[in-house]
Amino acid sequence: MLTEFLLESAFLCVLGGLIGLTLVWLLSLVLSSILPFPIYIAPNIVILGLSICIGLGVLAGIIPASIAAKLDPVVAIRTK
Repeated sequence: MLTEFLLESAFLCVLGGLIGLTLVWLLSLVLSSILPFPIYIAPNIVILGLSICIGLGVLAGIIPASIAAKLDPVVAIRTK
């Protein structure tokens, strides 16, 4: 049960990270068309950003997930 809650927490952080990276990519396209030099987003930075999102999602979800894992599943979902 703990793993399920941690995976949910990590998934939500990755989803937020993907939304953020999409906004940065769109901003870089706009700025590249305005500025006299191109702006690139390196793939290793994208991987680093997603890795940080996963790590933060797991770290931020450990305490709530451990508390919810000790509850009855119906109670855990209702109090979520």
